[in-house]
Amino acid sequence: MKVFTRTKKLIPSIAALSLAITLSACSSGSSSSSSTTTTVPSASKSLLQKGLAAQKAGNYPQARSYYQQAIAADPTNAGNISAIAYYDMGVIDQRNGNRAGALANYNKALALYPNFQPALYNTAILNTATNPTHALELYNRLIVLNPKYANALFNSGLLAYQMGNTTLGVQRIKAAIAIDPALAKRVPASVNLNQ
Repeated sequence: MKVFTRTKKLIPSIAALSLAITLSACSSGSSSSSSTTTTVPSASKSLLQKGLAAQKAGNYPQARSYYQQAIAADPTNAGNISAIAYYDMGVIDQRNGNRAGALANYNKALALYPNFQPALYNTAILNTATNPTHALELYNRLIVLNPKYANALFNSGLLAYQMGNTTLGVQRIKAAIAIDPALAKRVPASVNLNQ
């Protein structure tokens, strides 16, 4: 079975994405009409920010130390601080080629925040070659959470096509290209989109 080129674009650390740390309670992915907020211990937030700065500077050992301290200071995962810290340790591991370490950290992040999309995406990437069925399940979860997630649509389309479900594959690849036309350049010649 031919392995297609996927968008293996690693979702970078939260700092590199310039995402704000969400201080609202959202760890279960559920929403309510009331605006419930969680008090985030300032120490854990500060440690996470220091870890993000160290990671952005390329000082991965220091970043990991700050993340571990943030997790210890945030045993309740207030504001998803611990989930973000585990996720960013996974990013460090993945960038350094430590697949097992990355998966372990992403799984810890997902245990605390099951719908954490960057962790789901990176976990899917890591499982594509070794466990494509699980990778497709993760992409499917992402698409349910965010139907306009172009890279998840594209990767799941290529994976479905490779696994023999060409109809679903073509549908998802076309949907991804409609959202992000630049993805059209990444479609392998062996994939027939005229089905």
